[in-house]
Amino acid sequence: MPTILCQLEAVLRFLSNDPGDPNMQACRDGLRQAIAALKRHIQAGSSR
Repeated sequence: MPTILCQLEAVLRFLSNDPGDPNMQACRDGLRQAIAALKRHIQAGSSR
């Protein structure tokens, strides 16, 4: 897995330590979407 993906997932784990903050919830959701999009992009690139 590319380093940037590992770093993003580490950030997501870090942000998940404070589940009560609604602003953090939106941040985590956005980060999850970014990670998913990046994974799709990588898979599309490697399947060529």
